[in-house]
Amino acid sequence: MSNSLPNPSAHSLESQLAKLRELGIHGADSDADMILRLTKYVGAAYYEQQPYLRLLAELGHELSPNVWTFDVECVESADVYENAISKMIALAEGRIEIGSLQGKFDPAEDWTRIDLVHAGQSHELNAANNGDWFDMDVLGRVERIVRMEDWEFLHRWEDQTVTLVFIDRAASKELIRLTDKQFGPLI
Repeated sequence: MSNSLPNPSAHSLESQLAKLRELGIHGADSDADMILRLTKYVGAAYYEQQPYLRLLAELGHELSPNVWTFDVECVESADVYENAISKMIALAEGRIEIGSLQGKFDPAEDWTRIDLVHAGQSHELNAANNGDWFDMDVLGRVERIVRMEDWEFLHRWEDQTVTLVFIDRAASKELIRLTDKQFGPLI
């Protein structure tokens, strides 16, 4: 008699977590603890109905240091762009450094000027002020500045929610395949 557990199906929550871990995307807790947290209000079947998509979106709500999910109708504070760029860079877990980040949103202006320094170079970006809607082009322009040979940002935009992942380029191809091309490069 074997003491091992049966193999999980290809799209079980357990197998999705294991595959994401292989790709370098991990939860803040052990997989067992993550499953308990993820299934507290919805069952595992919820994540199995849309493999990887629902799981990644949920991991992006402070459950993984590698994934960030946010609502693009989020411009409510003066430091929204500073916070977003800082969060984006945090996904890189120390692989990218940005300094002197400044950019205060003012709803009375047409644009938010964002200044930052990367690799000793100063950069200026402008974000369009569209009421309380975040200018997603800013994140793409940040990626162009911090672009790395072996790593990239992937994203998925669904309704008004964006999920952003920082991932090794080799693993990114697999994540794009696993999500049926629902995730793609930020730029």
